[in-house]
Amino acid sequence: MVQHAKSPYPQRRADGKFLVRGQSAAGRFLQVIFVNRAVAEVELKTLSLEQAMMLEDLDEVMYVIHARDLNSREVHNLRLGRQSS
Repeated sequence: MVQHAKSPYPQRRADGKFLVRGQSAAGRFLQVIFVNRAVAEVELKTLSLEQAMMLEDLDEVMYVIHARDLNSREVHNLRLGRQSS
């Protein structure tokens, strides 16, 4: 979802965070708050070998801080193209 966010998303928030609202490939309407970090900031010892290898060609990684389903009012506003806080 974040990779294909429609305008006005992603929205920049405080402390380098971003907010995205949209529909997942599975059809769920979600809100996600995330930050981007340089790969150099990732503690590689916390990752599996496979995960660490996936980072080889990347400059940044995304950390999801918060994700939740949208309520019915938020889905309605999203479908109408309205922003709600």
